Amino acid sequence: MYACLFRREKYGISNANFYKHKAQFGGMTVWDAQRLLTLEGKTPS
Repeated sequence: MYACLFRREKYGISNANFYKHKAQFGGMTVWDAQRLLTLEGKTPS
């Protein structure tokens, strides 16, 4: 919890933006993220 707070402050991410992205991508595995990038036409690095 506190590590996330420090990262949000470091990069200037608002709480609303953080929780919106967490709700959308929070349960995603690495495999899911790579598949999403492939479907969007981007190459994973």
